[in-house]
Order: sequence, then C-alpha cells, then structure tokens
Amino acid sequence: MENKELVKKCYLILQNYPYIKPAIDKILEKGNELELLVGKSANDEMIFAQEKNGHLYYLNSRYNCINEIDILLSNIKALENPFSPIIIFGMGNAMIIHEVRRRFPENYIYIHEPDIKVFKTVIDSYENIDFLSDDHVILTVGQENRGAMIELLHEMIDQSNFSVTDIICMPQYEILWENEYLDFLKLFYARCEQIIMQKNTDIIFNDEHIINFWENITDLINQYSVGDLIELLKNKQEKAYPAFIVSAGPSLDKNIEELKNIKGRGIIMAVDTAIKPLLKHGIVPDIIASVDPHKPLSLFEYEGVEKIPMLVDINYNSQIANIHKGKRFYAWSGEPFIKDFLGEMNINLGLIESGGSVACNLFSLAVFCGFKTIILVGQDLAYPDKKGHSSASYDDEKEIDYSSKKYFEVEDINGGKVFTEGNMNAYRKWFEACISRKPDIHYIDATEGGAKIYGTEICTLKMAIEECCDGMRPQKWMDIINSCKPLMNEEQKQICKKRLCSLPKNMKKISELLDESASYIKEANQCLTKNNYDGLIENMKNIIEINNMLDESLEVKLLNLYTPNCGYAVSMAAYNIEKNKKDDIKNLLKLCDILNKGYKEALNKSCKDIDEKIKDMKMF
Repeated sequence: MENKELVKKCYLILQNYPYIKPAIDKILEKGNELELLVGKSANDEMIFAQEKNGHLYYLNSRYNCINEIDILLSNIKALENPFSPIIIFGMGNAMIIHEVRRRFPENYIYIHEPDIKVFKTVIDSYENIDFLSDDHVILTVGQENRGAMIELLHEMIDQSNFSVTDIICMPQYEILWENEYLDFLKLFYARCEQIIMQKNTDIIFNDEHIINFWENITDLINQYSVGDLIELLKNKQEKAYPAFIVSAGPSLDKNIEELKNIKGRGIIMAVDTAIKPLLKHGIVPDIIASVDPHKPLSLFEYEGVEKIPMLVDINYNSQIANIHKGKRFYAWSGEPFIKDFLGEMNINLGLIESGGSVACNLFSLAVFCGFKTIILVGQDLAYPDKKGHSSASYDDEKEIDYSSKKYFEVEDINGGKVFTEGNMNAYRKWFEACISRKPDIHYIDATEGGAKIYGTEICTLKMAIEECCDGMRPQKWMDIINSCKPLMNEEQKQICKKRLCSLPKNMKKISELLDESASYIKEANQCLTKNNYDGLIENMKNIIEINNMLDESLEVKLLNLYTPNCGYAVSMAAYNIEKNKKDDIKNLLKLCDILNKGYKEALNKSCKDIDEKIKDMKMF
C-alpha cells in the first residue's frame, strides 16, 4: 500500500476516534518501523505474529480463524443478552470485529488494542476498513489513551449492564502485553466497583445527594473545570517541580513544619481534613480538595480557607460553598446527566481518577498535570498509636480500638506492622496500581509513618524537600491556578439556563411515554396469560421502542438520580423472548413495571425540585 493511502486511512479513522491521535501520529511518523510478521493461513486468512524473547507468538490461528473465534464467543453473556456491551482486549487480525458485528448486530463493541504496530498492520492490510467506522464499534489504541479508556468504560458500563458485560482477551495478548492487560482489567473492575459502591451510597444517602446535586449544578455554571486546570498546570512543567499531596494522617504532626520550606518551589495540594492543621501552622496550600457529600463544615471554618482554590465534584457537600468564596474546579465523576447536559454545549469537565479517597483525586490530578515527582505527606493509610488523623484535624476524635475485627495488620514503612482497615487498605492498593502504571514518575513517601506503599521511595520530608526543591525558582501557584478561565462564557450560560428551564416541559413528554409503556406492559401480561405470543411480541417491541427513546433522553438520566432503589435502568431487550421462556418474560414485565412506577414517582419529586430551583436561582 502506498504511503498516501495509509495517510488517507489514518485521517478517516481519526474523524471517528479523535482521542487516538497519539497513535495515529506515531503511525504517520514511524510507519515503516511499525511492522509485524504477516502471513496467510490455509484458509487464506491473514495471520499476524509477534516475536518476544526469541519466541514467535501468533495473534490468531494459523489454520482456521473462525473456529478460534467460535471458541472465544462460545460462552459470552451476549448470547443471552443482545444489548450487553462486548469488550475485546486486542484486535488480532481484526476478524473478531467482523464476526462479533455479524453475530451480535445490536451490541456495542469496545476494542482496546495495546500495541500500535498491530493497529497499523490492520489498517495497512485491508483495503476496506469500514468496520472501524461502524457506529457500534468503539476503539482505543496504546497506553496514551488512558483518559479515553476510563471515560469510555464509564459511558459503556452502568447499573443496568455491568453484571452482563464480557471481556474477551485475544490469543497471546495475555502473554505479550501482560501488564497492559492487567491494567485494563483493573480499570474495568474499578468501574464495576464504583457502580456497586455508588449504588449502595445513593440508596442510603439519596435525598442528601439530590440536594447537593441541585445546589452544585447551579454553582458549576459559574465555576471552573478540572480539564482546564490540568492544561494550565501542564504548561508549567518546563522544570521538574514536585507536587506535594498532603493528607491528614497522624504522622503529619511529625513533619508539618517542614512544609514551610517549600516556599513555592513545589505545589502543595491538600485534602480537606488537612486544611486546618496546615493553616494553624501558617502553611497555605495552593489548592485544596473535597469530594465527600458528608464532609463536616467545621473543616472549613478557619480563617484563610475561603480564598484557596478547591477541587470538587458534583456530589460534594454543597454547603461548603457558603463558606468557600474561591474558585472551585469541578471534575466529572461519572454522572451521566452532567456529561450529557454539558455535552449539549460542547463542554467537557475533564476526568480524573478516584480511588475512593480525596487524596486519590489529588494524586490523580498531579499525574494528569504532568508532575514528574509526586511526594506523599500524611498519607498513613493506617492507625498508628490508635489515631486516625492529625491532632489538629478533628477536635473530638476518639482512639481506635484495635480489638475490633474491622482492623488488621499490614506492613509499615519500616518493615514492621501497623493496623489498618478495609477502606484504607483499598486506597493503598489503588496508589500502588497507579504507581505501577506510571513508572516514569518519581514517587516519594515522606509520610514518616503508616502503611508501606510499594513503588514509592521512603524518606523524610526534609530530605525530599532538599532533594526535589533545591534550585527551583519559586512559583506563585495559587495565582497561576486562579488565572484559569471560567467553565462557561456568557452565551453558554444562557444556553444552560434555557436548557434547565426546558426540563419541566420535557418531563411531561416523559410522563406520557411512561403512561404509554404502562398500557403496553398491561397488555403484554394479558397476552402472556392467554398464550397469545404474537400479541406478546408486538407489545414487547413497543415497550422496547419506548425504552430506547427513554434511554436517549437527558431527562431520564436525571430521573435515574431519584430511582436508585428500583434498579436505575432496566434493559428491556436484555432477554431473548422465546415461547419456552414464559417465566423470563413474566419477570421482565415485572421489572418493567417496577421501573415504570419508579420513574413516575421520580417525576413527581424531580419536577418539584426543578420548579423550586428555577425560582430560586439567582441567575434567572
């Protein structure tokens, strides 16, 4: 194939997948160097091979690719669930894409190809690459697409389908790209864990979440995005300034005074529980963070807090805004309504990873901003001396009772043992996973106590400052952060206002669709009782059609916030409707009815909230 043809194909692919530009750039720059061994099977099918450690690994069968694909697809959940996503790690010779699209035309397919050489060989080997522009095919390439990988997994996997989503690993990929595959699995299971945790949290604290949501969405309009913040700080990485992530573990009491010696030669990012200890010692962090919907206001009731830039998300405690008068940088936390609502105005908040702790959010921010040295301070992730926080964080914190079954021992930084508990240990593992994925960053644990975080260099905070800040020209980091432009211009604000005002009218249309669906559910049950399968199938088609319309609606994404206890969403077509599956159909109709009633109840609640918010919002 001539080079100009490769260029043409690359640009066509880029139109559909703009986030794989780093891979496309490498192909256009080093195309001749990105070669795999290519041959033909006995069935005249393309064979790709890769050499590693003197051994030749074939990425697909040398004899019959279709038989191999038959085995890969023989037990996937999509056989019983035609609307579940199918996730494939590796393209191989791309025949898997053709076969999945042929066998499962309704399913969305997400393919992650870890190796640019394989991707280049695929587009170079086939004259027709239309399969890569299919609306049901989603693609990422290489590790440079990490942000896109996380976002796509957020989009594709939700409450309704995470338990019926398959991951298929192509032959030999587990060996050739072991680390990349493990990393991909971690992202997938992290998304599933997030869904489960979020669902449980939403059910317990749903009323509180809704209050925060409405207060914060109107605050968001006049605030800033973490995506813009990341781009701003990236531009300040001409020198290797370190980022200090300051948490409020008990070890912070040992070395907090040392933070005064940074003096702008590194950026100080502090979690909400560390704000008061820092300010009491005359240390003003450059940015603070709070993402917990239940975080006590007392943490922010200290002179000086109000002007410090703050990282938040849509679920954080909205009452903090009554105290905090500085700039707030919102990050997208996976909430579908927010993404689509802002997407209508071509606004992207930006995404950072979260491991469940606000310190994880700041760590992720530092990574995405391009800091080459990240120093952890006060990150005990344990309970040394029966304490959970720095003495200045909470005035009335009780001693930890080690006798409780909740606590267990892990290795500490000195090779001994220290008590921790499940959540903190999960945070520790999250840090270790992130560190292993970004080995080019220098990670220092200057906590001077607590659980050992593998992949970090252990040293004192004094030594870390001397090593990493010496010779650095002081920066006014807070001034840099405060120079960030607002999330919306005036035109976008007006569009936003109009869209919010349109919600009540659109909710009436949703109500009509739900009434229509309820009548079809009733008729379908009657047909089922009478063994009228033709009538049953017709009514089910109507239910599915309405469900598809609801799924595309921004308003229904809002209703999902109000319905955590009835399953969020039911994929109407998630079951094969066959004459011998009467019980399945009966259960499906029951689920449809539960969801319908849940949405109707949510309509009543949400409409009241929407009306009140529109009346109360100062910007109207």
